[in-house]
Amino acid sequence: MGSTTLGIPYPDGTDGIDIPGDMQALAEAADEMFTAPNVQRFTSSGTWTKPSGARFVDVEVVSGGGSGGGAIATGASQYAAAAGGGGGAYARKRFLASDLSSTQAVTVGAGGTAPSAGNNNGNAGGTSSFSTVSCTGGAAGQGSGTNATGTFVTANPGAGGTATGGDLNVSGSSGLPGMLHGLDVRMGSWGGAAGMGFGPARVQGLNSTGSAGQAGLGYGGGSSGATNGASQSARAGAAGAAGIVIVTTYF
Repeated sequence: MGSTTLGIPYPDGTDGIDIPGDMQALAEAADEMFTAPNVQRFTSSGTWTKPSGARFVDVEVVSGGGSGGGAIATGASQYAAAAGGGGGAYARKRFLASDLSSTQAVTVGAGGTAPSAGNNNGNAGGTSSFSTVSCTGGAAGQGSGTNATGTFVTANPGAGGTATGGDLNVSGSSGLPGMLHGLDVRMGSWGGAAGMGFGPARVQGLNSTGSAGQAGLGYGGGSSGATNGASQSARAGAAGAAGIVIVTTYF
């Protein structure tokens, strides 16, 4: 009885004629081929242990999203709009199980923490990694000062994270800027999108009082920036969404 490189047996003429035995060997090999994959989801850093009988392993990695900025307190005829944080990156890679050690460190990036109320920048998301695959977190959105009627001010958004080492590498998207203009219309930008998450919008229009930032959604979403209408207290930003690592083993 011979076998393929994946261990599937076949009659090769060296073991005589044994049709029932050969059919049984083929059926048992088919059973192994239809074994359900083992899926492990890491939402915090830890250690992956290679299951017995593993043939190949698919890994998906998402980094943490950045947080948007906070908005300063405003006086009469003053407004503020902070920028959104960048989305985390996404990567996917297939490994031969034999190329991985029996245990493997898994790093899951946290979302960028929320900045306190006021003209404060957000914080970058954390890096996620598995073996040679790595994704950097989304960058921070800029906090907002104020503008007065007849002026235009823009807070700069955080860039998306970048991915390396995967068969597929997808950068996160940038957040959007916090924009102000003198007609009392403000936008506290979107947070950036990630491979498994997205950034919420925080948009305020004519004569609104504004709002704190909104947290990133899913895995790796960047948070939106805070906004403020006239004569309002300072407002805080919000946290970006944490990343995730998914390891799927096939037998």
